[in-house]
Amino acid sequence: MLATIAHAQPDNIAMRDRFGQTSFRELEITITNLAAGLQALGVGPGVLVGIHAHKSVRTVCAIFAVLRAGGCFIPLSPSNPLQRNEMLLSDTGAQFLLYPPSAEAESETYLVRDLTNGSQTLLNSDFAAPSPAVVILANETDPAYIFYTSGSTGRPKGVVISHKGARAFLDWSAEFTSLRAEDYVLNVTKFDFDLSIFDIFASMECGARLYVGEDDLSQYPLRLLRLVEEEKITVLYTVPWVLMQLLRCGETIRKSLQSLRTIMFAGEVFPIKELRQLMELLPDARFYNLFGPTETNACAAYALPAQLSDDVTEVPIGRPACGAVHFIVDEDGNDVEMGQVGELHVEGPAVLLGYMTEGTFAPSGGRYATGDLVVMRRDGELMYRGRRDTLIKLQGARVELLEIERVIQDHPQVIECAAVIVRGRLSVFIAPRGKVSPLQLRQHASGFLPPYMVPRSIHYMSSLPRNANGKVDRQHLVAQLPPN
Repeated sequence: MLATIAHAQPDNIAMRDRFGQTSFRELEITITNLAAGLQALGVGPGVLVGIHAHKSVRTVCAIFAVLRAGGCFIPLSPSNPLQRNEMLLSDTGAQFLLYPPSAEAESETYLVRDLTNGSQTLLNSDFAAPSPAVVILANETDPAYIFYTSGSTGRPKGVVISHKGARAFLDWSAEFTSLRAEDYVLNVTKFDFDLSIFDIFASMECGARLYVGEDDLSQYPLRLLRLVEEEKITVLYTVPWVLMQLLRCGETIRKSLQSLRTIMFAGEVFPIKELRQLMELLPDARFYNLFGPTETNACAAYALPAQLSDDVTEVPIGRPACGAVHFIVDEDGNDVEMGQVGELHVEGPAVLLGYMTEGTFAPSGGRYATGDLVVMRRDGELMYRGRRDTLIKLQGARVELLEIERVIQDHPQVIECAAVIVRGRLSVFIAPRGKVSPLQLRQHASGFLPPYMVPRSIHYMSSLPRNANGKVDRQHLVAQLPPN
């Protein structure tokens, strides 16, 4: 089961955010009270609960409480358009929606809406006294959380992870990074991004301290640097894009980040030039490259050496993680020989239960085909060689270009649309039906897509180029872009 909290030092500070802090003892009381209230409303094994709230200690308590009650949580980012969050709730068939009645993070009350009848209940979770013990009925194969990713059909799909799957990742990651009670973890990523699972749960289970950063912390490098320095953060897990933004601050990061002993990154390839520069600025920190889609959390990992030799041009994604078994196969599903490129398939305890679409759960069937192309070196380390399809990573987030294209093409003044990614920048090409400005298109996209998926670079063509098979010629489109 998830939602375990260390009790060795109950009066130690467990979590902090910009509004205040709470001890392990207070945290336990808050979660127990809220979980008891949720159970009284009908939350239990298999019951899906959407959580719509800005990042804070209070929101972490809500996540733990849903799990403690036996339910499954679905994080809904307030930065998403209203239509998207409504679609996610509808798609899962969630029974409850949990959210704060106001933006005042000091308040210890929560509103719970029963989505089946529209009724609302106000729950209080103050520190006065714990509720009677909560009976947790969920077992390890029950769903713990659902994270939505871009889908290959152009529609987001819900990845369902079990308690067993999350537990496999947490136990492995805490041991792999030597996480301990003396550590202080900074949560940078949003709660609907799977990197947050390590931040929230591994820290609490190890008795470490957690700082919950505000929603947009990753967008402000100087603020992030100041926070690490002031709080003396020791563990940071984020995407390479965020770490690369810190490098723009120059030599100041040497002093600001000197408390860090562990830096974990995942979600996209870390360019070797910038990675080497960061490692040289922080020689006392250990760096870890974690690899895997949301469906497996981390299925491979690599602990970097203290120094990168001059001949290193790329970093491995490593060896199997979380008890995973790897298969590298060709297009016919046959194992490839050592040194040959193939698609990575994964089996293991951390692999998803299945997908939730249109209120229906579809089991995964065990082995998961990642769509990632890899090659195994003779020393057993895996090297990443790209994607088999159009699924890409943008600022560390998983993005299906087809979903962006579908939204843009829904604009009445767009005939057809194609999206490409070049040097980490998203560009969209359209064939317009009539007059439509880039601003109008971005405003349209902002109503359906999260901010990082809204294109900034929009190009117009009379018609999109196509190859002999009638498919859009994306290579030709990329060639139309300026070199810088």
